[in-house]
Amino acid sequence: MNPHQRPHRPALLLRVLSGVTIGILLSRPAMAQIEAGETSPDRLHLGTVRVGATVEASVRVFADGDDLSNIQFKVDSPSFVRVKQARLGTQTYGSKGTFIVCDIFISVNTALAGNNSAPIGVQIGEQQFEIPVTVTVAAKEADGTRLLVAGTPFHRASTEDATIFNAWLELVTSAKLDCHYLDVEPFQPVLRELDLSAFDVVLLGGGGLINVLQTDVAKLNKFLSDGGRVVVFANHFMKGSVAKANELLVPHGLRMTDTEPQGTGGYHLAEIGPVGIADTSLTKDVRMLKFHRPSPVAVTDKVTETILVSAPPYPGEGFVAVADAGKGEIVAVGISLWWNWIASKEEKGADNAVFLKNLLTKPRKKD
Repeated sequence: MNPHQRPHRPALLLRVLSGVTIGILLSRPAMAQIEAGETSPDRLHLGTVRVGATVEASVRVFADGDDLSNIQFKVDSPSFVRVKQARLGTQTYGSKGTFIVCDIFISVNTALAGNNSAPIGVQIGEQQFEIPVTVTVAAKEADGTRLLVAGTPFHRASTEDATIFNAWLELVTSAKLDCHYLDVEPFQPVLRELDLSAFDVVLLGGGGLINVLQTDVAKLNKFLSDGGRVVVFANHFMKGSVAKANELLVPHGLRMTDTEPQGTGGYHLAEIGPVGIADTSLTKDVRMLKFHRPSPVAVTDKVTETILVSAPPYPGEGFVAVADAGKGEIVAVGISLWWNWIASKEEKGADNAVFLKNLLTKPRKKD
């Protein structure tokens, strides 16, 4: 398909009955400056994925108005995008007032290799919007890490500026990751009916972690027992994530504390040099790390658990720790927004991306 063409499926036409809000809309980050006509994120640049991958994302459109009475809206998608669901509602954002908000949930057709680029068109009443979507579907590589990301970073409540994902997309390419991205729904199994034996590493953070059910925990423990690696991202900033993380961590001898260090005049930025970084395969080429608002992890058995990165405000604990789990291993990282951790201005200049690349490298098989 020519990436500059704009083939479209028939538009998805929806109608909102008078006085009814469809769906529960998540809050956008408090620091965002909302304006009508914006979308969050401002584009869906999904980078390189592999043939057959599950690739899900969502986007939020902000329109003028606060009345849904008899309003119509439609979503017009390119041929490589399937609109799974579209929900219209209203949301109030402080002094900015109330907006009509449309949440759109998509999946990408990855059956064939190729470059895809075209916008999703959205019409809400008389207002029209376009969200650019680009994705490259490449052939699988035999030595690539099969990575399951639950939930997707390309999320309607993640950011308004999609350039924050550039560091992650560069890592995906350099590490030859075969990424599968799941958009998570509350009260539904995060891992669905997936066979986790098809993956090498599972990354859990944000909404993916918070919505984990006991059925998911059982599947993850089986995955660990069989030799997989689970990397868990959580901290005090992401409310509810530490408690969910501990459901997975505690049985394997790790425990995260739902707190964060305070810095002078603001939130703490921890900078850890070589002395505070363990010498292991997971920390290869990592000389300095930065953590904005991290939470600490304690270990209970230093024979089977290791602090990878020390936490100076919490003697004897770490901001990153790993534990053996059957033939596999589980890693706890005291940061929740993992894609932001390797890209934010606060943490710039550190080896965070190198470390994350190591954590997501295909684990060695244990006897």
